[in-house]
Amino acid sequence: MDYITRQFIHLATKLRDDVRRQFRYLRSDLSGITGNLRWRYVKSAFEVAGIVAVIVYTFLTYKNWQEQIDATNFAGKQAEKARQSLNETIKNFRIDERAWVSLVFPVRLADAKKIVAGTPFKFKISFKNTGKTPALGISYDPILLTVPITSNYPDYDAVKGPRSFMEQVGIKESALLAPGEETFITYPGQPINGPKVVFDKSRMVAIDKLQVALCIVGMVSYHDVFPHTPERHTKFCLVYSPRSGEVGACPVGRTMD
Repeated sequence: MDYITRQFIHLATKLRDDVRRQFRYLRSDLSGITGNLRWRYVKSAFEVAGIVAVIVYTFLTYKNWQEQIDATNFAGKQAEKARQSLNETIKNFRIDERAWVSLVFPVRLADAKKIVAGTPFKFKISFKNTGKTPALGISYDPILLTVPITSNYPDYDAVKGPRSFMEQVGIKESALLAPGEETFITYPGQPINGPKVVFDKSRMVAIDKLQVALCIVGMVSYHDVFPHTPERHTKFCLVYSPRSGEVGACPVGRTMD
């Protein structure tokens, strides 16, 4: 084999090797590009899946939080209803068991059948605790007055004075009235050594001829045995009948609380 032939074979072999090597490089580059593209696709898919997972998790967490809030609100409402029901039960129990001081009829003159001009008089006014527990700290404030027969019946709140009857007569201790027990006061007070309440002849003529009405209005104040409850009151209005000497109830001015 001559020199030229050998050189030609050498060049052909080298060219073949170069072509193979370049092909390998190209295939390697193509593999890298394909791998990068594939990773980008996979990465994008993972990112989308992650976003979807976060959205789903957030939604489920919100739903769970909302359910807990609803459950808490429901429990709070039920507790409030239970508290209101308990308070209503306590209130009804106290109303049913509390003291109730009321006026007892008949109301009459203590020492006579009728009022006589120039003669001291007094009425015996009785009260009874019709409740189931004692009435504490009872005080009385009756007021005697005459009003024109054409006027409305007087109301205690409109005619009460700065000092109560008990303050005027010097009574400093308040009474206790047990359930079912009765008590009474005599009014107006007629002191042994002091000015007495009497009506002159002209006043008695006006009363007898029904030109004026003789009325007793007043209020009984007391407390029940339950703590943190307000003071209780019984207002009364009485009118004297000159024909019979009896004392009846006014159609108005009578309340209990």
